[in-house]
Amino acid sequence: MKRRIVGSLAALLLAGTAAADTAAPYAGQQTRAIKALSPEDIAGLRAGDGMAMAKAAELNRYPGPRHVLDLAGPLALSA
Repeated sequence: MKRRIVGSLAALLLAGTAAADTAAPYAGQQTRAIKALSPEDIAGLRAGDGMAMAKAAELNRYPGPRHVLDLAGPLALSA
């Protein structure tokens, strides 16, 4: 009986540890300058990478990020 209780408690502790590891997949991201974007994501946006947004933009009749940067002159974009 005692072995069964000890075994059950050990199983619960191990399961709790595994759940704790997956319960907070975004831990630490709240300290980012832009919480939803990694530094790599921000660099990609600044470089004009589409980041899978070009398709959505173009399907809704907007230019993708790369197109906007390519047409910065004709669009008279400012800094």
